[in-house]
Amino acid sequence: MIFQTRSSEMLLMKCIWDAEEEISIPHLMEILREQYRKDYKRITIVIFIARLQEKGYVKTCRKGSPSSFLSTKEESERIRRILDELDDE
Repeated sequence: MIFQTRSSEMLLMKCIWDAEEEISIPHLMEILREQYRKDYKRITIVIFIARLQEKGYVKTCRKGSPSSFLSTKEESERIRRILDELDDE
């Protein structure tokens, strides 16, 4: 599978895609808590982001503290890959 990830990582990606700009961990925590009722700890989000970075879907933009994150892949690209994988099955 091209984009194997957990649903919690996908939720984090959705927040990053929806932001359409660099987003910090505190801002991600706020969005997850307010919009999705997910009260993740900072370390949990850091782990999710690290996994997404390993997969090439997120990059760090260090412009001071806290670090910000930006998507390196378009949401439409992910959807297209999933559909291609379903066609192959």
